[in-house]
Amino acid sequence: MASSIEMASAVAAAMGLEDETVQLYLKNIRAAGAISFKGYGRSAASMTPLDAARLLIVVVGYGVARNSAAFLKDFAPMEALNQKLNGKNLEQFLADRIGTDWRTPPLQRGFSARHHKEAFTKAQEALKLFWIEGTQGAKLPRVAVVRWARPKGGGFGVATFVSRPLPLKLTSFDEGRLAEIYPDIGLIQTRTVSLRSVVDISEALRVST
Repeated sequence: MASSIEMASAVAAAMGLEDETVQLYLKNIRAAGAISFKGYGRSAASMTPLDAARLLIVVVGYGVARNSAAFLKDFAPMEALNQKLNGKNLEQFLADRIGTDWRTPPLQRGFSARHHKEAFTKAQEALKLFWIEGTQGAKLPRVAVVRWARPKGGGFGVATFVSRPLPLKLTSFDEGRLAEIYPDIGLIQTRTVSLRSVVDISEALRVST
């Protein structure tokens, strides 16, 4: 498993950011008690999948979140719309995916049908967070969508998480539906992490030090 410095470096490389920037985010959420590792250098404990999930969430807020710990608090505990996820919130679900094998699916011959190609393309949006900016934002739902490839050619999965109950009973959600339900909103902020990025982070976590 990767150390904290190795994980920060891997996340920085995957997201196209400077190592120092991600290390600062890691330091901030560790000070808030959101990271489990202790020690530094060779004595530091390895990062857990949950640590990596939390770091990924706050880095998604890069450049727009004034406070990384507050951003994590806003998004990490969001609940799934789909009850089949056994009550797991966003950070727990991300930890499961990062800690197993978040893979890049091959586009096989069986993907000739249009809907399969569309699913393959959407799976490149591995993690998407979106929320309403401005004074309205704090009172309205924040949303996260996670997509992944199921093993052995089992297609693609999608899970949607929200920060507060919605006025409609839904199992999926996007920016268009958010604007439809709340027609008075103005700016919707969206951050998307590519499949390649989360695959790199997942692989880095499992590398032995």
